[in-house]
Amino acid sequence: MPGTEQAIPASTNYDPTPVKSGEGDAAPLTGSWVITGTLSQPRDHFKTLIQQHGGKVVGSISKNTGYLLAGEKAGSKLAKAESLGVTVLNETAFDTMLPGYSRRAAPL
Repeated sequence: MPGTEQAIPASTNYDPTPVKSGEGDAAPLTGSWVITGTLSQPRDHFKTLIQQHGGKVVGSISKNTGYLLAGEKAGSKLAKAESLGVTVLNETAFDTMLPGYSRRAAPL
């Protein structure tokens, strides 16, 4: 009905600028991730980093899992990831996927 339209409020977190393919490391951690074992920081630290850089953290290993971030005492998740051919990374390898990131210099 004319005259009943409501203005849609502007969102403060909307960025209409699309990210162009090949434009640096906009989302270097894209894919499905599982975190296991004892790590140098709380798991939520790594979960936040993964999500901020395009990844999704899930709770269990499957054939659809892209990466396993494994700390000390990784246990059965590590064994399952290896049997399914999932890429397994330790913290050092994980750090190399985030150019300019250092656990010591940039805690969340």
